[in-house]
Amino acid sequence: MVSMADFTAYFDGSGSPHDTPVVTVAGFIATADQWGEFERNWRDACASFGVSALHMRDYAHSRREFENWKGDSGAGCKSPHPPIPGGEGEVFFS
Repeated sequence: MVSMADFTAYFDGSGSPHDTPVVTVAGFIATADQWGEFERNWRDACASFGVSALHMRDYAHSRREFENWKGDSGAGCKSPHPPIPGGEGEVFFS
């Protein structure tokens, strides 16, 4: 038997009820070991692109760490990296 106390969940939202008709929330549930593996893979992926983190609002508008990623230079995110969340977690949902 596995209890929910053995898992940790992370959630992130997009949109605001003040300026968009749709607000979304997605989340991942995984064990501590699975989160450790995910975090190692995520750090490696970010480092390979020379960024410290992925903030979509910055990436989408070429701001901050992504200011030089205009046009095709942002195509690096379509690299052969495996999907980071794929396989490490127990449950993925949105």
